[in-house]
Amino acid sequence: MSTKLAINGLGRIGRAILKLLIDEPSFEVVALNDLVEADNLAYLLRFDTVYGRYAKPVVGPWRQPRCRGPRDTLVHASCSFLLHRKATLR
Repeated sequence: MSTKLAINGLGRIGRAILKLLIDEPSFEVVALNDLVEADNLAYLLRFDTVYGRYAKPVVGPWRQPRCRGPRDTLVHASCSFLLHRKATLR
């Protein structure tokens, strides 16, 4: 059984953590929260000025950043309580 995680904020640290967790089978990212649009988040994940280009595809259906999980992982919530609810409902 994998540990369910939600990442609140996909800034430089959030994107770095997401890249590490994508290939880790003991963790499942169930929600990503950021107020920025999905297209911009996918672009920033793919082309990072510090870590370089990310070699794996990051855009799934609906042009959302895609991880090894459900398709509806992106949340635009100003309250982190919604991330907890999303993680516990799965």
